[in-house]
Amino acid sequence: MNYYIYEYLREDHTPYYIGKGQGNRAFTKQGHTVPLPPRSRIRIIKKDLTDIEARNLEIELIAKYGRKDLGTGILRNMTNGGEGSPGRITTKETKQKLKEVRKLQKTSEETRVKMRISQTGRIHSEETKKKMAEAAKGRKKSLETIAKIREARANQVIITIIITCPHCGKSGGNRIMPRYHFNNCKKK
Repeated sequence: MNYYIYEYLREDHTPYYIGKGQGNRAFTKQGHTVPLPPRSRIRIIKKDLTDIEARNLEIELIAKYGRKDLGTGILRNMTNGGEGSPGRITTKETKQKLKEVRKLQKTSEETRVKMRISQTGRIHSEETKKKMAEAAKGRKKSLETIAKIREARANQVIITIIITCPHCGKSGGNRIMPRYHFNNCKKK
């Protein structure tokens, strides 16, 4: 019960955006498709809602005020509210333009390093691993991608340190041993 519904107000104090949030969501630009108004024109409509209550209220209020993009009202929301993007109208042209823009976007080396660091040491649940494996099935790599992978692996310097499991006494390389030994050892 830590969700809330907020609205962004025009200068005449009519709402132009309804949203669902937690924490500082209503007061940050990130993730919004509309301009952030001054704090004095951000109003929390209702607090202490469950996720479902918040979604339902957001949908109800967006339906009440209507959406500009549909010609049904005054809100600049691009969806009907609730989780995800139900009701968002995206033409084939728009989808194609977004696809072209994404192709041209290059991630900076600094951003790549930050992304790599954020994922280092991440442990996926068994359910997530199964989903990832299922998603990868049937996905074919291009010859160019295969060549890049081979080149990257050829240039890798792999340092193997022999370590011993304290539970069963088995020794092996530091890359594979933690998978079946130490915290995962059958004799633990």
